[in-house]
Amino acid sequence: MVIAALLSLSAAGAQVFEVSGGNSSLYQAGGASLSVHGTHSDMTFGAGMMDGHFSYGATMEKQVGHSVYSAGDEMINFLLPTDVFDPSHYLFARGLGYRTHSAGTDIYAFAGTSSSTVESPIFQGGNFGKGMGFFSLKKQLSPTWTIWSDTLASTKMTEIAAAQWEPAKKFVLAASGGAGANQPYGAGSINLSRNWIDLMGSYVSAGQNFRRVVVSSPIQAEPYKGNLLVTLKPTTFLSLSGGTQNFLVPDQTTNQNESSGVRSASANLSVLGFSLGGSVYNSSALGETTNAAAFTASRDVTHWVRVMSNYMVSKPKGNTATSTFFTTITETLNQHFSVNESIDNSAGQTSILYGGSLLTNFLSITANYQSFYVPIDTSSPFQESLMLDVSLHLFGRATLHGATFVGPTGQTLYTTTVDAVGARGQAASSEGEQVFIGDAVLRVQVVDTDNRPVEGAALMIDGKEVFTDDTGVFTMREHRPRTHTLKVLTLLFLDGQNWAVVSAPSTIHSSRRDDDPGAVIVVRRIPAPAPTGTAIGSQQAGPGQITVGGR
Repeated sequence: MVIAALLSLSAAGAQVFEVSGGNSSLYQAGGASLSVHGTHSDMTFGAGMMDGHFSYGATMEKQVGHSVYSAGDEMINFLLPTDVFDPSHYLFARGLGYRTHSAGTDIYAFAGTSSSTVESPIFQGGNFGKGMGFFSLKKQLSPTWTIWSDTLASTKMTEIAAAQWEPAKKFVLAASGGAGANQPYGAGSINLSRNWIDLMGSYVSAGQNFRRVVVSSPIQAEPYKGNLLVTLKPTTFLSLSGGTQNFLVPDQTTNQNESSGVRSASANLSVLGFSLGGSVYNSSALGETTNAAAFTASRDVTHWVRVMSNYMVSKPKGNTATSTFFTTITETLNQHFSVNESIDNSAGQTSILYGGSLLTNFLSITANYQSFYVPIDTSSPFQESLMLDVSLHLFGRATLHGATFVGPTGQTLYTTTVDAVGARGQAASSEGEQVFIGDAVLRVQVVDTDNRPVEGAALMIDGKEVFTDDTGVFTMREHRPRTHTLKVLTLLFLDGQNWAVVSAPSTIHSSRRDDDPGAVIVVRRIPAPAPTGTAIGSQQAGPGQITVGGR
């Protein structure tokens, strides 16, 4: 029935087809999906194996005027303005959804069941769970004030209201409060950015067994008690930062929350061509405490040779200290090709590791050893892992992509996908369409949930595929102001990462006003799923950098 609906949509003038398939130990999934994007509708069907079981999923959306109706699998965003440290709260469900904008208010309603769906770049699949309903209101009262109300009804109730005040640019105060899983909840936050200081802070008071989402959903950590991150920039060559982060993590084996935390301080200095950095950590996980430190020094020896050294030491409470000295030499041979050699000295043994990168229109390969801090491994939290990323651009618009990741417990996982895009109708004819210069400007910006620009984001405007520049912006001039249809093609983002749409308008408008900011699309990088009994783990860092992962 779903396939028949997809074919029916294509016959009605669909413009872009997306096919994706692959396998992943990171997401414990393998399968394929087919998407059809029309001018005012979208349909996706996916199926495969997930956690050893067959799973399928389907999503259908139809725009009618300013409203969007949906049926099937839905990823519901449950983000509060006080979530300055954890902008990735969401849940999966199956049923019927409706969203619209009326009288200055964003309205979203959903009725159906929960789903054990796990989001992956390959396909989305799951099953029917417990009955649930979700209702959300968001209203901007003035240029500085915005209020929220989110209600989730299932076996237990969640009701949280929130308010945000932005008295000045890059200065936001927020508060939220209510109950989740019949447990009290209250939070306040501050987010301030100036030339000499960046400040993020929050305090959360919640019942020990508070959970924002009590239906089946990805395991998510909730910020707890005091959370603070301060970065001082007294000069252009010196920055100092420090902070603490505390979390409540659901433990599926006991159905209780476990607390964990990381406290850190760091300094970075640039002098005489050297980049120097140092960080100290104190982390608690599984009832154990670990103290650790990491120091980094790097310098460009010539315009094509760079040297970076890392020294890392950790000491679990009650155990002996362990240390690692890691040096990487990178030679950039030309704009397409570089190689690197890494010397690793730890536990009294020395090893030499090799990596590099090749970047061409047909093939892109990077292989670099990176250092990770994994607090859950209390005996030896520092580790070096080979990070591989390979993209092969095949015939037409087909791409084969594979990458490795470090999981929450330090294990190396992988994801491989193949993506293909085909166009027909308006999209096909637009390949030869001539773009005229005019006085009306169409502007679209894509940012992530931390308001950072996303380069290489793929958009479909009136059936034509376009990409954002290094500032996350796509612009186009035309003779007169017009209204255009907009789709976000997350499978085709050029960075090879996995993305999901948080918010995006279905239509955009060009304007003759020079000060018109245009449309803003917010996307979220899909986090790696956490294994049972652990929280979301480490994120990938650049070559030679230290990444902190937490339980």
